[in-house]
Amino acid sequence: MLFAMSFAWAYQEIPKYQHRDPLTSKVLLCEQCPPGTAVERHCRMGEPTICVHCPEKHFAEQWHWGDSCQHCTSVCKERQIVRRECNSTHDRLCECIPGYHLVVEFCVHHTACLPGSGVAVQDVKHCERKVNRCASVKNLTLEDLLLLMDSLPGEKVSDKDVRALVHSCPSQRYIIQLLHLWKIQNGGQDLAKALSRSLRKLRSKGARRPLLKILKRISRIISVSSIHRMYEKMIVNMIQDNTCFKTKLYND
Repeated sequence: MLFAMSFAWAYQEIPKYQHRDPLTSKVLLCEQCPPGTAVERHCRMGEPTICVHCPEKHFAEQWHWGDSCQHCTSVCKERQIVRRECNSTHDRLCECIPGYHLVVEFCVHHTACLPGSGVAVQDVKHCERKVNRCASVKNLTLEDLLLLMDSLPGEKVSDKDVRALVHSCPSQRYIIQLLHLWKIQNGGQDLAKALSRSLRKLRSKGARRPLLKILKRISRIISVSSIHRMYEKMIVNMIQDNTCFKTKLYND
């Protein structure tokens, strides 16, 4: 297995990073560590980067230059089962139990009303207004959205897809729809943890207040189980709004 991996790495371009040698003060171009490992020692003059395997319950999905691996997701969420256990190169992958499907962070039951019928709940409109106020910020710019996508971990939503969304989706849907696209591409990652990390990164970069404010609100909703059940139906309806996307690329 290790031989096969080494053989494959030998025939691809190994990504590199810059590191200042503490002994010579020269900036060196070091090789990154491959998936499943982390940096034990940065490269030196005439000596390569030394990598070590990720410890148990840790993983690294991509080439990187960090000195530690990521913690595996400890447990699957409500109404989820383990599809794939965590290993050195992949996080634990969870999926919804039969009869449910994943929308953002929620496993939602497959239900459909009969023709001519529907569900009427007195508090639904009131809750929906609250969620819309939470997720609606009309003065977000394209730069705000691109900055948000860059701050989230895992596989990035392309700039092209972000621009397409801006041209086809109402502004009050921008954030929810972007998070939905990110979740499609990163199904095994926890959105609440991703948003927490994103907020720290955005603050350090001096992101604008409207963007930080809306992310804090959404993060608070999906992080508190007693609240997310109340808003689950409204968030699902917002995500499934067919006015945003016309192509199969965005319809999950």
